[in-house]
Amino acid sequence: MVIKYKPMNFKLLSLLIFACVFGGCENPPEIPTESTGTNLPVIKTIELKSGIENGHPVGIRISIQTTKDSDTSTTYKLISSYEIKPVGFVLVIPREVDGKQKSITAFIKSLGAPSDLFLQLLAKQYKQKISPVSKMADSIPFICMNLHNFYGTPTAAARDSAWIAAQYKLFFDSESREGDAELFMNIVPGRWIEFAEKDEDYRSHLIQVLERHQ
Repeated sequence: MVIKYKPMNFKLLSLLIFACVFGGCENPPEIPTESTGTNLPVIKTIELKSGIENGHPVGIRISIQTTKDSDTSTTYKLISSYEIKPVGFVLVIPREVDGKQKSITAFIKSLGAPSDLFLQLLAKQYKQKISPVSKMADSIPFICMNLHNFYGTPTAAARDSAWIAAQYKLFFDSESREGDAELFMNIVPGRWIEFAEKDEDYRSHLIQVLERHQ
């Protein structure tokens, strides 16, 4: 019995080798992404602001990947990238009815490694030393106050031109004897959420609140 071997398609083989050499044969890093109308993934890099930004020393802007509403809250899954790694967490904000919040307690929930990286980036921005293996706490409650209910809503021009529109003020660890840690937050639905510190004096306390303690 004679077995005939089919000649190899050297042109196809050459194309495969070229793709591996210049494109990489390994699978690309799996980073949660948003999608466009053409179903092509869009990975948005996290924006880190240093220096004075409209009166706030530092800030972070992170993309909204998904938004889910319930009767009592809105849940945002925040994911961006930093050096080809996913960074983010889940944010649960109380819903409002007729301009009034049903609850004032909100939560930050960890996504694991992406949230641990967020903690590291924030500590670096705040010039706080933490262990390189420090992890974000699984669930962090905080008080969320809508400033627009107290001071009115800024104009569209003001929102577009400003880094932080100061839509919300967040109070962490409000029952602590050492006092709370405060943070400003602004939400642009379907796009991103940004955070800016209110005062440098809160830096150490805020990192302690976000960090998991065994």
